[in-house]
Amino acid sequence: MKIGILTFHWVYNFGANLQTCSTYYNILARKHTPLIINWIPEDDEVFQKKITSENQASVHTLFFKEMSCTRLCRNDKDIADVITEEQIDCIIIGSDAVWNILKPRLSRSTLKKIIPFSNHVFPNPFWGSFKQYLKKDVPLAALSVSNQNANYKKYKSSRKEIGTSIRSFTYISVRDVYTKKMVQYFCEKCNPPITPDPVFSFNTAVQIPSKDYIMQKYNLPEKYVLFSFNKHRSFKDSYLNNLIAFFERNGYCSVNLKKIIGNKSIKTEKFIPSEISPIDWYSIIKYSSGYIGVLMHPIVVSLHNNVPFFAFDTYGKEKFFLFRDKKTSKTYDIVSRAQLLKNYHSCDYVHSLPNPAQVFDSIVNFEIEKSIAFSKKKEGEYSECLDAIIESFENALH
Repeated sequence: MKIGILTFHWVYNFGANLQTCSTYYNILARKHTPLIINWIPEDDEVFQKKITSENQASVHTLFFKEMSCTRLCRNDKDIADVITEEQIDCIIIGSDAVWNILKPRLSRSTLKKIIPFSNHVFPNPFWGSFKQYLKKDVPLAALSVSNQNANYKKYKSSRKEIGTSIRSFTYISVRDVYTKKMVQYFCEKCNPPITPDPVFSFNTAVQIPSKDYIMQKYNLPEKYVLFSFNKHRSFKDSYLNNLIAFFERNGYCSVNLKKIIGNKSIKTEKFIPSEISPIDWYSIIKYSSGYIGVLMHPIVVSLHNNVPFFAFDTYGKEKFFLFRDKKTSKTYDIVSRAQLLKNYHSCDYVHSLPNPAQVFDSIVNFEIEKSIAFSKKKEGEYSECLDAIIESFENALH
């Protein structure tokens, strides 16, 4: 079968690129033909280019062009046309926050109305809206999709229409508990399984550079810990400097793994520029002695490779501008299911940050047995999920 992949493949984001890459090569390993549907909404592209350097953007664009893509699509009609032109048999939508549906809202700082991009409103192609232009039906499956803690109940008036879209899929799996609740809100009889991020299967599908190559290329020592923080109000310079210094005093080289957007300037011994390939970014985490920071995908990479980590979580819905509902956070969902909440802290105005000694202890005494068991389980679940999707396609086509 020729299987189309429709996701955030093009965005300037390491995690999104790695998810696409993993799914692409896992399909290829199953003797099917993957093809990325190159849908790039113009409004989101303009914004992404505005906040991302040209060098950074070119790195990510080059990465996804190493895989087979269709011609550029801007709308539903374009997508339907390439499905016909390329003779695509079926389509996997996801992984990633493809079901992150938003409503217009007021900005806290400017009080101006913020209009969501076209890929974050319903309907859009991630919900199969292009099917109206197809001459023959093409089966769709949702793979480990997420709503990124969106307030989906604001779409109450569209509940029936969204439910109809959900029921049109041959298979649906979600990435977290909160997204599962959303699916069941719109489609009461649906009970989608929670399945892993595709990056949990990365090592089995993708060729990764050797440790010696990465260490030499980026001039890294044997024992280094990665730090990655954003400009969240919780992170004072004094706290981060003390945290980094604590690790340096105990024999670790501190390395700043810069965020692409909103990076917090921190004083480390070395830094990794953000203008690197997603494969190198993955490898730098894989070969590290630990990751400490705010991003979700480094936690996934760490768990997949049994690397110690400490998650400073800034995801999740805020309450009264003070509290954070960690149960809506994708990072909390992963770490809690791995039973590694000793290595987790939810950042808000109420709870003080853990002291450096506590973070250090969580890295040095990382419960690696739990990580190994969880990673092995997630890898198996992802493989089973992809097999189930392909089976659902075969049944639908015959």
